[in-house]
Amino acid sequence: MSAWLAAIRPRTLTITVAPVAVGAAIALHDRGTLADGPLAATLAGGLLIQIGTNLHNDAADFERGVDTPDRPGPKRAVAEGWLTSSQVRGAALLSLLLAFACGVYLAWVGGWPIVLLGLASLAAAWGYTGGP
Repeated sequence: MSAWLAAIRPRTLTITVAPVAVGAAIALHDRGTLADGPLAATLAGGLLIQIGTNLHNDAADFERGVDTPDRPGPKRAVAEGWLTSSQVRGAALLSLLLAFACGVYLAWVGGWPIVLLGLASLAAAWGYTGGP
């Protein structure tokens, strides 16, 4: 389990939580209420995109030779041999597919512009490192 936590990089998840919290605060201020379903789906989808990006980065950097066991900084799961590249890539894909499911719900309640934003987010997550 600690290998998966290392690959997911939980410390980076605040990158997602902070803007969702700000958006929720603005919505609460402007409307006086929050829609629980969309808020939960936005947070879950954002976290899943961040996790998928981190996992994809771990596998891709190892495959390109960027990450090795003697790299400076935090240990990387694939470079350390704790997980295989294919395991981590599979988990990245699963994470992004689950994020897509959150996006389908958000598009259903929020309209088609959400689809464009969601697809751009998924493409950025995958393309951030290693490409498709």
